[in-house]
Amino acid sequence: MYKEAGVGGKGGLLIGVFWAQIALSIALIGLRIYTRSFIRGSVGWDDVCLISTLVLNTGFTVFTTVAAVHGMGQHYEDLEVPQFAHAMLYILIGQVFVALATGMGKVSVAMFLLRIVMKPWHRWFLWFCAVSMVIMSIFLAVTVFAQCTPAESIWNPELADQRVCHLSLTIVAITYCC
Repeated sequence: MYKEAGVGGKGGLLIGVFWAQIALSIALIGLRIYTRSFIRGSVGWDDVCLISTLVLNTGFTVFTTVAAVHGMGQHYEDLEVPQFAHAMLYILIGQVFVALATGMGKVSVAMFLLRIVMKPWHRWFLWFCAVSMVIMSIFLAVTVFAQCTPAESIWNPELADQRVCHLSLTIVAITYCC
């Protein structure tokens, strides 16, 4: 019978840091939306993208918290294989959210810059960057689970000998970051 590992090791620290970041983000984005709504009078697409980034980052934090409850942050030797597998699964689901959040954050900056730039080629370049970032974010999010077959072998060490990897998540992530 499967038993959760519980929060241990550095898991509590991870949970605290991530939720503190979410609280700070909510406060700052809330102030920004308040200012844009009631003082400036208009909320723009950059604000919508920023809120989307916050929602996606909150999803990442939720799954990281669940992963910590299942053993993330603890030494591998202190966990049973099912505990490790569950922790890995939840952190991988969280990686999908953070890949999309990172891209959406960059799109938010592009949308903000579109408000200020005047030259047509600047606008085209920003749109190109925003669309490219969305495509790369989706590709990275899909790659998290599509990199190997069977997909379960990515998080379950008992299936490591059956794993065949077609894509390197590291190479995709490095390309995404550059």
